[in-house]
Amino acid sequence: MTTWWIEPVAPVDRWWWFAGVLVGTTLLTVLLSPHRRRAMGAIKLAAAHGSTVAVPLAGVFVVRSGFRHAYILDGRGWWEAMWLSLLWMLGFIAVGQALVTRLPPTSGLIRDLRQTSRDMWTARLRRWFGGAR
Repeated sequence: MTTWWIEPVAPVDRWWWFAGVLVGTTLLTVLLSPHRRRAMGAIKLAAAHGSTVAVPLAGVFVVRSGFRHAYILDGRGWWEAMWLSLLWMLGFIAVGQALVTRLPPTSGLIRDLRQTSRDMWTARLRRWFGGAR
């Protein structure tokens, strides 16, 4: 048994799961969000949504499963492997989201997606509650 640092082992099927869920969620967002699609365009919406969800999905499917698998192969118990891999996943997601939201070109895409969502909900709430038109 080694220390907390270990080389992750990410099986190929985890990458396929990551890609499938990323494409599926992006496709659903583009198909089921006509207001955002109209305001941003389908390609820009897909790129913005994909860059928003790629880091958390990679953290769950690739990083966590890779570290958990490596810890179990190293002889750690199931609980220890689960908690240590959870820490790696949370760290990866926190750092990854900070980078994605602050570095171009994804920062501009995410800013536009947030603004579009904000405008859409402002108009919707005004319409529901009879605000100024």
